[in-house]
Amino acid sequence: IISSFCFLIYRFQKNNDDNNETAQNASDSAKKAIVAMFIALFAKLDMVIAPFWFIWLLSFYMGNI
Repeated sequence: IISSFCFLIYRFQKNNDDNNETAQNASDSAKKAIVAMFIALFAKLDMVIAPFWFIWLLSFYMGNI
């Protein structure tokens, strides 16, 4: 369900103008939701250090999340 929702968001952004603020906000929200899902997965697996490195690497290589 989550992957299909993110796919719909990216299709929405692709079909709309890049300068459209609503499309950009939807894309940013989908990125943050995916990161939050991974953090929740790390918490479920009782991983303590992994979320730190995951966020650090994403921020380093992809800019603002």
